[in-house]
Formats: sequence, structure tokens, C-alpha cells
Amino acid sequence: MISSSVTRRCLAMKNTSWSQLCRKLEKCRIATRHFVHSQAHSKHSCASFHLAWRGVVRVSGRDTVDFLQGLVTNDLTQLCMNQSGAMYSMMLNIQGRVQFDLLLYNHSKTSDDLCFLIECDGDLKDDFIKTIKRFKIRRKVDISDVSSEYQVWSVLSGNDPTSKKALNSSTEDSPKTPVEKPEADQSNNHSFPHAAFCLPDPRVGHFGHRVIFRCGEATINMTGKPADYHEARYRWGIPEGPADLPPGNCLPLESNLELMHGVSFSKGCYIGQELTARTYHTGVIRKRLVPLVFERPDVDVASDSQISTEHGKNAGKFRSLSGDRGLGLLRLAYVNEQLSINSTHGHKIGATAYIPGWWPEGVFKNVP
Repeated sequence: MISSSVTRRCLAMKNTSWSQLCRKLEKCRIATRHFVHSQAHSKHSCASFHLAWRGVVRVSGRDTVDFLQGLVTNDLTQLCMNQSGAMYSMMLNIQGRVQFDLLLYNHSKTSDDLCFLIECDGDLKDDFIKTIKRFKIRRKVDISDVSSEYQVWSVLSGNDPTSKKALNSSTEDSPKTPVEKPEADQSNNHSFPHAAFCLPDPRVGHFGHRVIFRCGEATINMTGKPADYHEARYRWGIPEGPADLPPGNCLPLESNLELMHGVSFSKGCYIGQELTARTYHTGVIRKRLVPLVFERPDVDVASDSQISTEHGKNAGKFRSLSGDRGLGLLRLAYVNEQLSINSTHGHKIGATAYIPGWWPEGVFKNVP
């Protein structure tokens, strides 16, 4: 079934040249493909994935909060007030570029026995530990790799990321603060009684739940392949790991950090704060990571390849893909245009961008 909006676009093609007609037909074809795929996605209930490529680092000790507060973009004091809560954050370099994207979990037993589990990409885990140890100095903190002790899982919702109405109607998962915490009647793991953590994803609560198990404890039956998890993330426009966030090459606000509740603009100083705060307070962000739909799946495209408009203008850079979904750093002025990208074999691949339903209305404010 084709949406009425696509039908209207197809009917509005009279009195156009042959080349214009071809371009409009191509837009309608990709838009129809996007609609059908969105409908198919909404029919799936939940899928569970073991994220074996994710690493877990434990930071504990009496100086843990002061130590991490000066390193990450978010406010750890809010996480301290929510035992068994979770928070999204990033660690930047001194130039204000993203080094690591992180999910932090409050694993403290008491306020005097502070302990945080930090989830990061497994390939960057050793580099992350080495980097933060440089700032330890005389702080009373212990930093250790506990990836062999914990498993990271994701249980996805059946929500449609393109439907703002559907997302707005399910407000129970919509984060009101940067900290995701278990509901009172869930006791942190009502659905998975053996889980150390079972929380709405702190980046976008509607996306699904993050579940942390101790190795050896009961887990979940995996119902999806890793490629399906990445494709689902790209449908939602959620970046994760170095393929989406190349270390040292991307800016946090262009990577939608504030839209995913990953930064505090009132906490005080942290590495890379100056550029981030200045960009935020100017109110102008011309480029952002946005979801892309390609005209065919699994095309071979090099990272950082140029994304062009149908008139040949540089619209942005390609980041990564899975199936026919991907992410691109796109100039917001070109979001509604027909796009294309060249494959490694020199073939032009058609693509369209769209704004996820969970983005707030004011994102396009003051965009030139």
C-alpha cells in the first residue's frame, strides 16, 4: 500500500520535461520504499541482541565522581542521585572533537561506595582506559576492564522511528532528565530478574531497553543478528561506535549529543567544553547526523564519501550503513532534497534523508 502523500506527488507530474519526470519518479520510488520498510518495521514487536562487540569498564573509589566529572560531557551528580540509573555521555579531546561515546551505569551500593560501569566500543576500550588513566594523578579511583564479567544486550521496541504521533503517545519511555532509571515497580529488572541493569535506552527511550547481565547469569534468547541491530539504530538515527563517530573527526552537537540527553551545559568545566558550549549558545548547528535510506541494500561505499544533491552540490558526508539504512552528516538545508552518493565502484546510488520522530520541533530553528 502506498501512502497518500506519495500518491499526490506522483499525480503532480504533468507539464514536466522528461528529465524532470524521471527525477520525480525516482524520488517517489525511494519514498515509497521508505514507507513500506517503515510499515514492515512497525509490525515487529521486540528483538533482542547480544552486543558482544561492546566493552565494559569499571571505575570505582571515593573520588570517582570528581574524577569523571572533569572528563565527560554529562553531569555525574545527577546519576549519583539515581541508584541503578543510566546516562549517555561522550568524552571529547581538547579540540572539542568526540573521542569516545559512552553509556554510564550507577553500580554504587552506597554513597560512600561509589562504582560506575562504563559501556564503550570494544575496539576503543583499551584506548579509553589508557586515556582516562592519564588524568588519574592522585585520585582515589580504581579503573579496570570488566568486559569478561558482563554482557551487554539490547532489547528493541516495536515503535516506528518516523512516527512523531506514535512516539508522543507513548510518553512512559520518554526521558525527562539525562538519567534513565527503573520505574518503582520494576526494581531495575522486573522483565529480566537476573539482570544487573534493565533500563530504557538513555539516548532515546523509545528505541528499546539496555540490559546488562553478569557473565554466567541467565540471559535472553537472541532473536536478531548484529546487522539487524545496526540497521535498527540507523532507522532511528542513533550513532554508536567509531564507524558512526570517527574519533577526533566529529563534533558532539553535530552528532546530536544534546538531543540524546548526553551533555550538561551547567555542570562546569570538562575537556572540550569551550567549543561545545559556544556552539550551543550561538544556536546555529548547520549539520547533523541524519538517517539515510538507500535505493538498494548493502552498497559498497567508503566512509566520508561525499553526499551530493541532484544538482551536484555538496550536501554532506557518508558515515556508515547496514542493509539499506545508514547515517550521514548532512547539511540540514538539504534534508528534503534528492541525494546521491558514489560507490567504491563508481556507481551513483540514490538516497533520501529524513528527520526521526523523536527529534524536537526546534531543531531547524535558525538553520541558514
